[in-house]
Amino acid sequence: MSTKRKVILVLIVGLSMLLVVLVGGLAWYGYDSTNYTRHIARAEKYLSAGDTENAILEYQVAINMKPESEDAYLKLAEIYSGLGQNTMAQSVLTKGFNATGSNRITRALAVYAGNGIQEAVNVVEGGEGAAPDMILFDGEGEGINTELLSVIGSTEYNDLRNKYTVDSNASADGGCMVRLSSMGANLHYDKKSTDSSGRKPLGSAEPDQAVLDNILSLFYGKKGVTEQDLSYFGAENIGTYDDASHGKVITFVSGACMVTVSLDANGTISSGAWHSIVPLSQTEYADEAGSCTANGKVLSSTTGGNVVDAELRFREGDKTFGEIIQTVRSDSFGGYSILLNPGEYTVEVQCVGYTTEFFPIEIGFTDYVTLDDIYISPLLGDGQIRIVLEWGSSPSDLDSHLEGNVDGGGHIHTFFSQQKEVRNGETVAELDLDDTDGYGPETTTIYNTNGVYTFKVIDFTGSGTMSNSGAVVKIYLPDGSAPIEVNICSGLNNEWNVCTIDHGKVTVNNR
Repeated sequence: MSTKRKVILVLIVGLSMLLVVLVGGLAWYGYDSTNYTRHIARAEKYLSAGDTENAILEYQVAINMKPESEDAYLKLAEIYSGLGQNTMAQSVLTKGFNATGSNRITRALAVYAGNGIQEAVNVVEGGEGAAPDMILFDGEGEGINTELLSVIGSTEYNDLRNKYTVDSNASADGGCMVRLSSMGANLHYDKKSTDSSGRKPLGSAEPDQAVLDNILSLFYGKKGVTEQDLSYFGAENIGTYDDASHGKVITFVSGACMVTVSLDANGTISSGAWHSIVPLSQTEYADEAGSCTANGKVLSSTTGGNVVDAELRFREGDKTFGEIIQTVRSDSFGGYSILLNPGEYTVEVQCVGYTTEFFPIEIGFTDYVTLDDIYISPLLGDGQIRIVLEWGSSPSDLDSHLEGNVDGGGHIHTFFSQQKEVRNGETVAELDLDDTDGYGPETTTIYNTNGVYTFKVIDFTGSGTMSNSGAVVKIYLPDGSAPIEVNICSGLNNEWNVCTIDHGKVTVNNR
């Protein structure tokens, strides 16, 4: 590293805490001051490009925005450790523990043994690409935690130990028990799923029963869950009966699992209630439910936030009109759950303040599926245009670039490092979201169409495989009509020229 870069880094380390305080009351560089995930994504992008200084700044801003979230502390400590700034790394982790009480931060601090953090320590448990511990419980919500049930019901042991921290294995009656403190769960494997030692599941084994430390974790901490709540949450085959050992119990099916839990004197599920969670095979689930449980979320294409009370109307086949076979509404966190038989469907999504859109979905012969997130676009103001980019898992990082000239305002260029262009005190265009891990969306809104602009997509990874990305661009016009859709053409390497917008008139280039 050059002397100049060393000086810059020292200044950043010394001033970063002051910067965080200042940013707390301001919209930094014009960003929404609540958008924690945007700064995390920018930090990761800077890191992948070798720009450590800007990555540090982005993580500091993220910490200030959401001090109760552990990820930014851990990533920032890892950077300082790699730079030999062990005192700063320990300070960041200590601050993070005081703010979050996180077990992951505790484990990261535990590697200090007088000499600071070991070089290149990995502060995320599990294998490469692992899900962070506690991810199943740290989100707020209302409903049934079907993500937890899907982990219990359909995760092989090898995948489980790679993604989550396995605290211990122990012999149990007729098999073995695996303890996962980060999930607050004990998983039981029967004898045929256990290796010769009797203490460890086979790699391909799936649990046959689970018990949670607190059954209310299954309901995001909601207390006093009733039978009516379960019905509202989308549980299937709800029934109650008297058990000789546990009194009144209730059973229901959700997320390919049969859940049995005791009720208290008020007829509700309370903390510490006896319970059992039993995964169901595909055949068993078909017998219980008769169809597939499909779960998904409705999100805003401009903020990535949850869209509440959206109405989803399902039609069979590729139809945007005719008989609606089922209707559901998104809950307070944008989620929905619906029972569907295998087949192809078109879902119409309507919500006050958003453009009505149609999305194709396909349900296979399975008991449980998590559908792709549905992104809908807020209605536009007069003279505005919105461009939404979506793609598949690879390449992981496609970037939206809007470049051109605004009348009387000169050249503009919005992309991940310059997300907003302002002229004469008014926003000309803004990249609302920057996605770095596949799928998108990335959303660009043009607020001033008095100009000539070109919209391009560039593969940040330089993989040369853009044409295989399945990318699609939707262009929304202010009249509220269905968006113009442009599917990526063949023969591209790392750049896709999508369209030109000349004073509000869209010309599709697709080259």
